Amino acid sequence: MPNTIRCSRLPLAMACTGSLVPLPYPVDSRGRGAYLGRAVHQFMSGWIPGTWTWETAPWANLVTRHCRELSDEEAFLEDLKAYCGKTIRLWREVSQWFGLTPRCEVSISMLRHGLLLTGTTDVIAYDADSKTVYVGDFKTGFAESDPFDQLKGYGVLGLDMHREAEEVVVVAVQTQQFVTHRKRFGRAELDEWLADTADLILGEAAYHTGPHCTHCPRWHCCEPYHDYATGAIALLMPTAVQNGELHLYDAMKTVEKLVKRARETIDAEIDHNNGRLEIGGERELFYESQVRQKINYRKGLEVLNTLLTDEQIDNCLRVDKEVFQDGVKANAPRGQKTAAAAAAMELLAQADALDETTVEILRCRKIESPIITQIESEVKP
Repeated sequence: MPNTIRCSRLPLAMACTGSLVPLPYPVDSRGRGAYLGRAVHQFMSGWIPGTWTWETAPWANLVTRHCRELSDEEAFLEDLKAYCGKTIRLWREVSQWFGLTPRCEVSISMLRHGLLLTGTTDVIAYDADSKTVYVGDFKTGFAESDPFDQLKGYGVLGLDMHREAEEVVVVAVQTQQFVTHRKRFGRAELDEWLADTADLILGEAAYHTGPHCTHCPRWHCCEPYHDYATGAIALLMPTAVQNGELHLYDAMKTVEKLVKRARETIDAEIDHNNGRLEIGGERELFYESQVRQKINYRKGLEVLNTLLTDEQIDNCLRVDKEVFQDGVKANAPRGQKTAAAAAAMELLAQADALDETTVEILRCRKIESPIITQIESEVKP
């Protein structure tokens, strides 16, 4: 087992120490919510110390840095501002505990009980009069585990940073639930907790399946999770559905996540193997770059209104140019379908209503053998 752990990994590690077993290569399982959370954290790290205000915040840069889909940028910005607004309101409820000079994004590490504990606090402050450290952490996702395992880790680091402090107050700001929670811990209490945690983490890995598997980076090589997912798949068999098995919805969501994570594993393996992955049967997987054009509906609405009804536009939201062309062809008079589709694309282009984005398409192809290729070329007439 590793002797180093980040505070952010503590909730998962406390639920399943097997999650800490090193991976042969990283698998990126972060979704849109994770990137949105990172953008909120970056915004708050500049807003709290007064680096920027709401009006002067670098919103465009935050979206460019954290949004992973070009077509999602508008919606991402709207969600980001909504999350930041809620987080600011919650912060104002607890900011009095952090004084006038709170520090943001402070990285701390310490070695104790054979365990190297590291972490980056969202906000930290020290009150010399009461000898109390205050640590705040912004939680933008849904609460699926106890946040205080992570916050206890930050508390330990805060007390190590301020050796004269006697206690620490940790504050969880939970945006989705729109609540704040705080707890106070003494130095001796947290040192005892750290000793127990070090024994757990440095001991033999123990696997425990459950909802926390959703956030585990090594699910794809975990046998207990394989059994857990197999049980979920069994619940989706036609006979189980007809018999009204319990937990059917949970099983369905588990299978959906399994498919998503299988794709993430393929991504990681292809990247690890320099852009190609042999899958047997003389076949390999690879990614092919393609340029796709999405319709910017704000800029193209006037053109669309002349070609499609409101209902048809609603049914085609976020379509690419090929789907749009098909829709125009289907509604154009016979004999004018191709011309109508071409005219529609020309009008959209002139209205600057097409957004280009490069996407990676997963492909499967037969592995080309140099020997077979040579033989085939020699026997061709």
